[in-house]
Amino acid sequence: MNEITAPYGFVPLSKTVVFPTWIQPRDPELRQMPPLQDVPFEDGLCGTLELEIEAETPIFTRGTQAKEMPFQLEDGRYALPGTALRGMLRNVIEIATFGRFARVNDHRYAVRDLQNPTLYGKYMADIVENMKTRRKEPMPLVNAGLLSAKRNGDGEWDDATIELCDFAKIEYRALEDVARTAGVPGFSPGRKQSSVDKYNQWRGKPLGVRVAVEFIRGKKANNRVLLSEFGKAVPAAGGTPGVLVFTGQPAAWRPDNTGRRFGAGNAKHHDFVFVKPASPRTMAVSQRTFENFEFGHSDRGQQNNLGRSQTPNVEWAFWEKQLELGKRVPVFFLTDDAGREVTAFGLAMMFRLPYQYSIGAAIDNLSPTHRDAPSVEPGKPVRVFDFAEGLFGTVRERTRSGHERKRDDRNALALKGRVGISHAIATADVRPGREVSAILGAPKASYYPNYVEQSASTPGGQPASRAAYRTWNDRDGIPRGWKRYRTLTDTWNPPLPTGGDGRTVDPSRVGTAFRPLPAGTKFTAHVDLHNLRPAELGALLWALDFGRDEKARHTLGMARPLGYGRVRLRYRGENLFDAHDQPADLEACVRAFETYMESQVTNWRQTPQILELLALARPVPPARAFYQRLDPGNRTNEFIDAKKE
Repeated sequence: MNEITAPYGFVPLSKTVVFPTWIQPRDPELRQMPPLQDVPFEDGLCGTLELEIEAETPIFTRGTQAKEMPFQLEDGRYALPGTALRGMLRNVIEIATFGRFARVNDHRYAVRDLQNPTLYGKYMADIVENMKTRRKEPMPLVNAGLLSAKRNGDGEWDDATIELCDFAKIEYRALEDVARTAGVPGFSPGRKQSSVDKYNQWRGKPLGVRVAVEFIRGKKANNRVLLSEFGKAVPAAGGTPGVLVFTGQPAAWRPDNTGRRFGAGNAKHHDFVFVKPASPRTMAVSQRTFENFEFGHSDRGQQNNLGRSQTPNVEWAFWEKQLELGKRVPVFFLTDDAGREVTAFGLAMMFRLPYQYSIGAAIDNLSPTHRDAPSVEPGKPVRVFDFAEGLFGTVRERTRSGHERKRDDRNALALKGRVGISHAIATADVRPGREVSAILGAPKASYYPNYVEQSASTPGGQPASRAAYRTWNDRDGIPRGWKRYRTLTDTWNPPLPTGGDGRTVDPSRVGTAFRPLPAGTKFTAHVDLHNLRPAELGALLWALDFGRDEKARHTLGMARPLGYGRVRLRYRGENLFDAHDQPADLEACVRAFETYMESQVTNWRQTPQILELLALARPVPPARAFYQRLDPGNRTNEFIDAKKE
């Protein structure tokens, strides 16, 4: 691969964050908010601004009735939601004014990356000496145990502990014999399936089993203390009592090895038996570690599915119910090197491992100012709100120093916005076009080649002939920046991929159907402005057309990666006056904004932030901005290929 292509790009973050003095609290204790709504600025402007929005490519924003139909008002006219316009303009202003990079989720993503041994493999498995044969063999570096926990009054898990177990793998051929003896007909553990499918087949049947176990791994490897013995198990009538533990089967296994996938090793061919150790031990699990586990085993953590948020995945949903009933859950876990503290756990031996740094912590690697206001120093003014917050408003938790924490409406630090944007109503009697069916996958911030700032050197900064990727595990890893979809010259729709069986994917299962309004549709909206200083109005005007850049355009609505929703904004009239009833000079306001930014950021117009913002807004052909290809039937996975490079 020569490059990674994507329909989105990033405006890099800056250590500098601009806090306009006129919108800051009046005292360091944050007891007195700026009176932006109540006391007019001497140069404050009020009134309305009339906008025209022209869709240069077909555009679609979802309505509240049929999912495939555009947004409509009650009288049947088609429109663009005011909230969508507000968010679109706010993001441009946040970037152009060097605002706080704070409106992001502080998720700690998890990784299961078999292509990157430094990132994942070295923690989970390695070549370790077999203590029986003294030969080097692949060995897991995880421990095993039974998880217990209970819900508290807030619905969170408390008093979580793991009771240590030893564990051994049991081959599928032997497991099929055990199933027949236990009265589980037709049990086929090698079939592609989830662990829940296996447990459901054993419903009502005991999972206890007698086995002869040969332990082959020592209690220390790679300078780490290992708590569980690991070995191989075979059924034995008078053997050690144990409990069968099933894990998922990602690809079909067959005794003749015909189930091997292209580009992969042999399919998984065993499950596990947990047995009581010679030295019983129970370890506490911190709430933070449990939260990382829940997020990593949720739809949001694995698929970035905003709609389903942190809905448990299939496996965790199954075991969560068992845990609520007071039963124990078989887990695999890691500890610190000394074996004293549980650092991560999961439901499979090669479980999804949480990164060292959350998104918020990675932002702090660049500058904590993005998430927290600077510390309050005696005799110096407090700085809390950035430019966009002053215009559009914000709600944050109030603390002594103004630092932002999680939302708490009972103790909120709130600032009301002074910009209101109406719905943009279509100016003609337009009708939606033909139905479009497309696969609209969401980008995932866990994909570190794109979302973590990279350089042509190793993470340690030493030149190398083959640079290593920075990830969310690196102390110097920082987010790539403000993500923005590229504007495209035209719409396009990639061919449907094929599944692992070689058949074309059924779009009705994974596709999205929508009927966009046609290119050329024009909309009008009005912007209500209250007590804006000239530089603030100038920031809004600059954001409308990117500082009079004739080529730059905004994107709005659904299917932006496919070129839909490219729009051009113009102001077509204004009714704006200052406190002395003098009309506003819009050109002077834009100059005031640019002059202010030049006073705050050296050579503001030529900073990487402004140059990248404008570059991403200028349309490019779809061939330069498409997602990497993922087509299992044709043995194509450019996401993995890029990681290998």
